[in-house]
This record gives sequence, C-alpha cells and structure tokens, in this order.
Amino acid sequence: MLLINNLTFFIIVAKIVKSSVYLCVLKLTIMRSVNIYKILFFLLLVICFIYENKTRHFSQHLERRGLIEISPTHRKFAPAIRAWEKMIRTSDYSCDIAFFGNSLTNQSNFEDYFPNTSIANFGWGGNTLLDMYYRTNLIIASHPKKIFILGGTNDLFYVNKETLINRYERVVDALIDSLPNSKIYLQSILPFNHSINKSLPSNKKVKEVNDLIRQLAEQKHLTYINLYDIYSVNDELNQKLTTDGIHLRRDIGYIEWSKAISKYVEE
Repeated sequence: MLLINNLTFFIIVAKIVKSSVYLCVLKLTIMRSVNIYKILFFLLLVICFIYENKTRHFSQHLERRGLIEISPTHRKFAPAIRAWEKMIRTSDYSCDIAFFGNSLTNQSNFEDYFPNTSIANFGWGGNTLLDMYYRTNLIIASHPKKIFILGGTNDLFYVNKETLINRYERVVDALIDSLPNSKIYLQSILPFNHSINKSLPSNKKVKEVNDLIRQLAEQKHLTYINLYDIYSVNDELNQKLTTDGIHLRRDIGYIEWSKAISKYVEE
C-alpha cells in the first residue's frame, strides 16, 4: 500500500515537472513569437512609411474624405508642379484662355475648335478641388485673359455638398485675388451614366451641387455655364458620347461643350 502511494506520488511529481517543462517551452515559444510579431510589425510600418512617402496614397485617401489636408510641400507631384510653375514663369508664358479642371478637361481638344486662340490646358486626371486649389499658381503664372473651370466631379465620390462647395470657393477666391482682371467662368459638372456604371454618384447630387456652383458664380459676379442640360438625356449622360459613364469621347464628346462656350471664348 505504501509502495503504491509512493509510486503514485512520483507519478504526480513527474507529471508536474513535465507540465512545468511544457509551460516553460510554451512561454519561450510565445515570447519568441511575440518578438517575431514585433519585428514583423515594425517592418510593416517601415514599408508603409516608404510607400506613403513615395505615393501619398493613404494621406490622399484621408484628404479626399475631408479628414485631413496635406500641406503643399508634401502633396503628390508637388515637385513636378513647382517645376511646371517655374517653367511658365521663366519663359514669360501667357495665354488667352486657361482650361482648369480634372480629367474631363485634360482629355479635351478645345484647340481644335478654337484654332486662332491661345489655349492652355491645365486639366489633371483624378484631381479634386483641393488638388486644383494647390495648382492655382500655375494658372496665375500664365496670366490668362479668361479661365474656364470645371471641378468637383471627383469630390462627389468622397465628400458632402457643403465640403465640396467650400473647396470650390477656395479655388475661385485664389484666382480672383491674384487675377482680378481675368474673366472666370464656372462650368457645371456633367451628369453620369448609370447604365454603364451603376456605382457612380447620383445625378440628383450632381444637380444639387451644380445649383450651389451657380449660386457661387452669382455671389462672386462670375458667369455660370450649364453643361449638365446639354449632355443630359433623361437625366443621364448621353450614352453616345461616353465609354465609361464619366468621361467624354475625344472624337465627338467635346463638340457640344465647344458650342456652349464659343460665345464666351470669342467675346
């Protein structure tokens, strides 16, 4: 009986020792794992920092939603924009008309419709109104007699109407303050075509924003040009003039736009 009890005792002690060893091994494993995770986390932070420093992807994402505003020197393409401005200033360049906007402006071919007019295209694909605000120096440097603005299309995806029109006003004020003798025209945002792309912002929102742009033009004593109605077929962007529901076909998409602004270009 005593032998059995002693044997049982030794078995219990052995199990305890074995469990302790297992616990120690487990603890060491966990500690090693934690250290590995710390190292991996640190490396991930370094990679994210390098990626963000080169692309400004995350900060742009936050800015577009109105959560932050990137400083001029840290914006994506800031060096290219400064070099562009320097080139304009050093060459003493000037133009009759500056078209200022996003990809809809960038892809335009107004020079084909107005061959006797000196035209500068300051469209930049993907630009929000904040991006445009930080490019106003380019327009100012070129001393245009007239400025045609189309902005806000990309902002519609990210911010509410109030934030959008506040950004728009900053763009307008910057140009008015620096170019008091230039004529400024505010062009409405074009409708989207949802049969081609259902994920686009609603045209109801587009019309509401356009009404705010019209009011801004009246407030600043500027000319408002309604392009929405020209391109709208049953409250959708004319399907014949677009391939993706947003952008216009270069061959025929800008004909009606050119007609709408011709009297202002030629006045």
